[in-house]
Amino acid sequence: GIESLDEWMFNLLPKSEINILEKENRDLSGAFYGGKLQLNTRFIDISELKNEKDKSYLADFFINLSQEYSNVVSAYDYFKSRFGDLIAKDLLNGIVEKLYQVPADKLDSLAIEVTGLSRIVLFKDENLFLDLMKSDIIRDRLAFPEQRNLPLHYSSQNKNFYPNKMGTKHVIEAMEKDLKEKGIRFYKGATVEEIEVEIDFIKSLNVILSDKSSIRVSNIDQVYWTISPYLIANSFDIKIAGDRDKPLSTVFVHFVIDKPLLIEDLHYFYVFDKGFSSIRLNYYQNFCPGAKNQKLVPFTLELLVDLDNFD
Repeated sequence: GIESLDEWMFNLLPKSEINILEKENRDLSGAFYGGKLQLNTRFIDISELKNEKDKSYLADFFINLSQEYSNVVSAYDYFKSRFGDLIAKDLLNGIVEKLYQVPADKLDSLAIEVTGLSRIVLFKDENLFLDLMKSDIIRDRLAFPEQRNLPLHYSSQNKNFYPNKMGTKHVIEAMEKDLKEKGIRFYKGATVEEIEVEIDFIKSLNVILSDKSSIRVSNIDQVYWTISPYLIANSFDIKIAGDRDKPLSTVFVHFVIDKPLLIEDLHYFYVFDKGFSSIRLNYYQNFCPGAKNQKLVPFTLELLVDLDNFD
């Protein structure tokens, strides 16, 4: 990350109000795959090698290591380049269709970075795998059999934090307060209606506010556009060639129940099996001290859906 930005983020709240997740206290995640909840890893685990088909995946993976791929564009290209064609076609393509509602060859490889599909578990023997991990290419593509036993020097050096009080809103509110004190203005619920351009430079923006009034923003040095490029293209009357998929919507469904879930110490897990609308479950009791003090048990399901065709 960016050190100065990380430092700012970690100092938004007093140290006594945040729970830092790193090293031995790093986040633990799983996956619902093959009809069961994997507690050992968030990557798909095919280490059982129950039949000849499973063994063919192992063989194809190692044969594929010597292959070179120069044009990795789609998610399918990405899977094939890392794990071989059999695992890509038989196992991972179906998961992508479940999560994103498109085949892997129609999805950009960038989408894989946000889900637990960049590695797989192929071995159950931890001592054997520790020896294999001396290879950079193996370590990059295969996951350790049991995440809790992964030596710290091999673990991600990422540092995460979550407020002790439930809800990331506490971080957002602290962020907004700090930026306002630095002179940053926020226009919530606003829409950019018109962009005035002069000699290839944006001269001003006409912004419609939430109360339907409007303001004109001028003296612009730079514009950072972080949402759909199609929206800004419309403002410039630019026609983008080709069809585009209808965007899916992320929906969060919050629950409280009177008994804990049987997921041990997992912070969250992905849902890879078809037949479920949810793609991830977040379980606050395992990483938020404030959640542990509540009488009821809170958790959240994340869904990625087409709202026009969702019951």
